[in-house]
Amino acid sequence: MKPSKKCETRSKTQRMNGQLAYAQYDMDWRKGESWLATAEGQQHGKVTVGEMIRVASPQQAALAGAKSLTTYSVTAALAGKKRSYQAAFLWTGEARKETSQFLALDHITQGVAEAARENLATFEEYIKKPFAEPEPIPLATCRTWSDTQYDSPHVESYNEHISGGPHYSDPDFQAVCSCTNTCQSRCDATGSSLECADGGGLTTTACHKMASAYDADTQIQGDGHVTAATCSVGFGCIMKSCAFCSCGLTVSVQASGATVSFSSPDSPSWSGNLKMTRTCPKCTQ
Repeated sequence: MKPSKKCETRSKTQRMNGQLAYAQYDMDWRKGESWLATAEGQQHGKVTVGEMIRVASPQQAALAGAKSLTTYSVTAALAGKKRSYQAAFLWTGEARKETSQFLALDHITQGVAEAARENLATFEEYIKKPFAEPEPIPLATCRTWSDTQYDSPHVESYNEHISGGPHYSDPDFQAVCSCTNTCQSRCDATGSSLECADGGGLTTTACHKMASAYDADTQIQGDGHVTAATCSVGFGCIMKSCAFCSCGLTVSVQASGATVSFSSPDSPSWSGNLKMTRTCPKCTQ
């Protein structure tokens, strides 16, 4: 039985015409190969921090400026399962100062550094001040209806895999169009089963670090018999090879109307970004 890894997918939810609501991290357990069982783990499993920095710094220039180290114990518990391990932060400035930069060294829980830098409200904070949708202005009388379209795109790559694998992106999307008797056109895009993972196995490079993000949009048009609503959903999934999983890796997704954009400052080795857009039919009087 291979040990389990705890993974997280960042999602941010938007409400009507791109107004941002909240961010949340969706957690689950995924079975994968222990880092110590990989070629890198067998070669470097007992190296000192100084040796690790020397090996990894040619790939990650930020490591060369490491000034201090904070180690800590982690106990990750989810859905009745539990895992305990050691992790660390490498500081490239004075520790615990606002100007400090850090790298998270955690082979089990993904997205630690990204979550530490999170600046959006959580769902719990958001529901205290929910976004109030405006009341539609009755312009005409229209037929009430609702229609849902689905899409399950999939993309994968065996790049840098000798055996096992692949790394892949596999979300489920849906877009719901509806119309009220006051001719309010609404488009709700959502995503579920957001899978962004590496299949493991023997690779030609070191750690394959994965990062993902998700964004969806809701749009309402009060004059839906004239202009129908448009919405979109996007799932960003990227991979980067880096020694000791010490590299930073983030992907951003922005869904608004018929536009979905992806960006990452970290030069990923592979991108499996996927999206769905929909323009609803006009409301009929």
